Amino acid sequence: MYVPPDPPEAVVFAGDGQGISQWGGFLEAADVPSTMIVGVHGLADETLRLEEYSPVFDAERFAAHERFFVEDVGRWARSRSGVALAAERTAVFGVSAGGELALALGLRHPDVYGAVFCGSPGAGYKPTGVMLSSVPLMVAWAFGR
Repeated sequence: MYVPPDPPEAVVFAGDGQGISQWGGFLEAADVPSTMIVGVHGLADETLRLEEYSPVFDAERFAAHERFFVEDVGRWARSRSGVALAAERTAVFGVSAGGELALALGLRHPDVYGAVFCGSPGAGYKPTGVMLSSVPLMVAWAFGR
């Protein structure tokens, strides 16, 4: 977890956090609102990681990881940092399979995440047939080779 020197105005929860949480220094140097980053480490085993990050591979494993990410990690971050921001100030972020996780969690929990930042998501996550009347702000991009 990265807690900025100034009181956070936003918080970003990220899959594959072992590579994301250290981005805090870049945010400090940029002209952006003070942002806390909560990085949730992903598994090294790609098959197990995909099963946790996308419900199409193993719905039960995904559901367990979803509860952990949304409920347990959120509660842990609030208890450690004292920061509890409204959904409008809370985002979920991921790249590749982590992008699928961000899409899934953002669409399934718009009351928690008011924005979804997603880079090069895989093709495994498909929203349910019924779309919500209100969805989080979504920012997606694909990386070129």
